[in-house]
Amino acid sequence: MELAKINVSMELCAAHFLLQWKRKEEKFHESLSKKPSAESLRSALSFFIIARNFSGIKADRNVAQEIIDMLLEIDKDKSLKVQEKVAALAAKFKVRFGKNNISAASKLLWLRRRAPYVIYDSRAEKTLKAMGAKFKSRDYAKYYEAWRTSYELYKPTIVKAVRGLHNIHKILPEWDQSPEGTREMVNSDWFLERVFDIYLYQNSES
Repeated sequence: MELAKINVSMELCAAHFLLQWKRKEEKFHESLSKKPSAESLRSALSFFIIARNFSGIKADRNVAQEIIDMLLEIDKDKSLKVQEKVAALAAKFKVRFGKNNISAASKLLWLRRRAPYVIYDSRAEKTLKAMGAKFKSRDYAKYYEAWRTSYELYKPTIVKAVRGLHNIHKILPEWDQSPEGTREMVNSDWFLERVFDIYLYQNSES
């Protein structure tokens, strides 16, 4: 399964996500994985450009708390698989806000737990289909399956792409993580998977 046209290399995507994680996503994960606050939720939704899907989120703290409650309720339901949790949270969003927002559901669950969740993104979906994947749009279960299949094919390339990232402190003196800690992080499943997300997104013909 090959991309017809490569716009951004895997190495650039790996470096991009390392900086994005340390500058933005890490703090959102730390908050949402522990005791989410209305402020941290709003910031996370704004960063992922999905806040507009939740009417009243900016002005009403109660709306943010409703979303947090939905997230926590679905997260603790041990009877559901990963794909089912995303679908269930999206369904709750539809009842409350009028839109079955799979993208928002997957992003919030990823920020809370990271792997094995996969973020749903329409641009990443376009790239997967350009690579030959066959599935209906907005079908998260099928998207997840296609994403996993493609990821396994690209994983050796991703592992190679992150190989030198532990030396980032040589370029950014302000980097506050040890080379050993950085190496461990960039080789973790959740990091490698998000690099693939960035790769799919950046190589979409939008």
